[in-house]
Amino acid sequence: MKKIVLDDSGRAWDAGSQALRATLHCPCPDFDFLEYAVDNLGFVVVTTLSPTATRIRFRPKTVSHVSLGAALLALAKRHDVDRIVVSHERKGCRDELFGSLKQAVARIEELISSARNSVAPAFVNAERDLRTLMGADNALSLLLLSWIENDIYDPSALAELLHGRLHDRYMIVEGQRLTMAEIGHGFPSYDRYWREHALGLTIDNQPDYAYGRWTGELFKSVLEKWRPRLDDIDALIRRPCYGDTIRVRYRCLLLPYRSGPSGLPSVLSASVIDESIDFRSDKPRPAAPIRLKSASALLNQTGRSIRSGPGFSGTN
Repeated sequence: MKKIVLDDSGRAWDAGSQALRATLHCPCPDFDFLEYAVDNLGFVVVTTLSPTATRIRFRPKTVSHVSLGAALLALAKRHDVDRIVVSHERKGCRDELFGSLKQAVARIEELISSARNSVAPAFVNAERDLRTLMGADNALSLLLLSWIENDIYDPSALAELLHGRLHDRYMIVEGQRLTMAEIGHGFPSYDRYWREHALGLTIDNQPDYAYGRWTGELFKSVLEKWRPRLDDIDALIRRPCYGDTIRVRYRCLLLPYRSGPSGLPSVLSASVIDESIDFRSDKPRPAAPIRLKSASALLNQTGRSIRSGPGFSGTN
């Protein structure tokens, strides 16, 4: 069976491509790579089952519009296909068989709208007034006071706070690309293997890609405004290495620093667990419905087209 992966730029890769894994900085994964790509990155896997049958696999809650559009356009170009299996996550993986692309697209639209309308946001935050930290005797207050006195990052001066009172729940990202430069050992959502290979990657390359992109926006706001930010956060974080999702409630302080001899703009993230934070008691807010009128319309909407990546050779 021929199997290809459509990434979030619409590029097609052979499912066994080492170039794809290298591109995602995961050359030798110790987990199910395709499952991770589908569940966390929103990629789509298309498998040729026979000359007239094809399976399209995706996760309705996270699938990328571009990935899905590229997959549907590829199917639309195959006039010989008269059986389409839509494979999606529903109490495990579920397959549904359709006799036309039109029927399959209608079902895909239904699945995505249902998934995104019925589920509360995975990551919820509320920005707090920084003045609530002033005069208090806790780790975040002391860290803010230290920043007010000196916004040049000095790891030795902050060592007692970061490694002691904050229990290694800190991260340093550098530059406009938000490259991870330091990562503490106090985060339950990160396994040891990821921490050892994460330095030098951008902030969105976290085990839960959606969480990485979401936190990246908070980091960007701090760099752009060059002022600290304090948030209460209630997050449901996926852990592919453990095959589960954990809920983490914490208070996070983001501080803009200059680091290194060149004074590279950086952001220090420090946080403390706070189980009293709860943003999930209220009724979930509905998401906007997603319409997939046709594969061509979807591609026109994104302005993208399907392309073959360097790893797509048509063979495993």
